[in-house]
Amino acid sequence: FLERSDGEGKSHHMWRLELFSTIATVIRRMCSSPIRELRALAYEPLMVLHTSLNSVEYVSLRMEQVAVDAICECTLELATSCGYPAGYFDRLYENSDEELEIERNDVRDVARSVCSLDSGVIGTQKSPSILILERIINECNNAIQHSTTSGQLPPETVVHLLSSLAKPLNKLGKKYKEQPSSIGCTMMTTSLLALGSVSGRLNASFESLSMAQILPLSRLASMASASFSPMFAC
Repeated sequence: FLERSDGEGKSHHMWRLELFSTIATVIRRMCSSPIRELRALAYEPLMVLHTSLNSVEYVSLRMEQVAVDAICECTLELATSCGYPAGYFDRLYENSDEELEIERNDVRDVARSVCSLDSGVIGTQKSPSILILERIINECNNAIQHSTTSGQLPPETVVHLLSSLAKPLNKLGKKYKEQPSSIGCTMMTTSLLALGSVSGRLNASFESLSMAQILPLSRLASMASASFSPMFAC
């Protein structure tokens, strides 16, 4: 499906776009399902779609837009669906929910995979991976800034997703050091500012919130700070 139309026989290629859009819609529904096992079935198609999008030589701009939108929306849906249930950290003496922890790790792997910068251009031309990484970072930052502005802790699932992007962000930092670009600078700055907002909100909440409310976010913020640290050398 992923090939660029040369401008001729436009109607001939419309069926590809329509079929691809239908498939993308099905994957979106799977990712937003309340059933964990059904969501898990979407992991591999998303990663395969990302790999295909970055490996083909040509792809129509419309097809690329549909694919990037689908990957971003699915990743965000998966991330928001694997949050800890209310009261989870009130019972630290109990064993953790292994199925939930496995799902959270799998979602981190999916996020890292669809934002991988192992291929594509980072200069003035935005590769599909850069488009996906940029959009997910902006979505995370918007959610974090909105919650901190209203005096609330940022959603744990958002910080979980942001922290999973350390590998592509650090690779972006290395490439930025070799070839500076406004794209790389903006994404790294936005990520660090978002993490800074999370830490600031946590510090301001220690005296007013319980440890069970602080713990989930503080452990993620600490993990993200350590994971993002290679960017400081850029």
